[in-house]
Amino acid sequence: MASVRTSVKRGIRLFLILLVITIVLLLSLTVTGETWHALKRLPIYYFLIALLFWGIYILFDALRLLVIIHGITGRWLKLSVSFDVILTGSFMAAVTPFQTGGLPVQLYILHKNKLSIGKGTLALLLRGIFYALFIFTLIPFLLPLYRSMEGSKLSTILNYSKFVYIFVIIAFILVITIPEKIKNGLLKLTGHRENKLKRVIRKTFDEIIDMKQEFWAFTKKKWWHTLGAYILSFLSYIPYYSIAPLILKGLGIDVNYYHVFFLQVFLILFTFFFPTPGGTGAVEGGFAVLFTTIAPRHILGVYTLIWRFFTSYITAIVGGFLTLKVLKLGDVEIEENVESEVDEP
Repeated sequence: MASVRTSVKRGIRLFLILLVITIVLLLSLTVTGETWHALKRLPIYYFLIALLFWGIYILFDALRLLVIIHGITGRWLKLSVSFDVILTGSFMAAVTPFQTGGLPVQLYILHKNKLSIGKGTLALLLRGIFYALFIFTLIPFLLPLYRSMEGSKLSTILNYSKFVYIFVIIAFILVITIPEKIKNGLLKLTGHRENKLKRVIRKTFDEIIDMKQEFWAFTKKKWWHTLGAYILSFLSYIPYYSIAPLILKGLGIDVNYYHVFFLQVFLILFTFFFPTPGGTGAVEGGFAVLFTTIAPRHILGVYTLIWRFFTSYITAIVGGFLTLKVLKLGDVEIEENVESEVDEP
């Protein structure tokens, strides 16, 4: 099995290749002499405000994770630990297909801070669920956008995303309802003799069953934590999704703030599980298609890249440095390290 360190290097190479191709295509198709004049008119303080919005997004996301973990364990972790978990996860998502590579490193960080694998997984799962609740709140605004995109240039991405979300939702329902039956079924399929595969299945599903119990306990009893995490979700994502209309205004284009806000939510939602590392290429291309009628062609490519920098690239860069710190813990694989330390604290 390749080590996490090797996987990260491969992911970075692929991410950079896709990023360079994306940048070249966007700029070659959109940049004209007017582009540079438009950029010169963009006040520097708009970049500073965008950076502030990014910082607020990360801060409240980190606070939300702390609230969730307190609801699960009854204790507060350091804010720096939450930053490490979020930023390393963002970096690993940027360099792995389907944006799923952050989980082992995030669980490793949480486990080093006395969370079992089951509780750590639950904390990260609940973080995703609160994002889903944020999206669910916006459904009345997103449905008209979805209907208008059917049959458009983005229809392939929409159909792919629908299939993936259906799969993810079914898997989630099975995990929180019948993990015991899945465990017993898998153990039967592996035969009667005890072996390594049986031990892995047993250990994995014991953690999943623990996570299931904790999940239902959280949803039924931790009302204040639930409300706090829900409010923090809005405090986090509102500045995050305000970056696109802010940059447009800086470029001298007056737009409907809410329309641009919901366009971004729609795009991120339907490119989240795209197979390229971090959705690179799909997100930028989808953004350019969606904003063709809003931003003039001569600034569309530059605008797309500026938006992507403040909503993704900068998070991956900061997270990359933190991930290097985590991976310097030794040459052993993080997956092996986590598996060997699954005892309850």
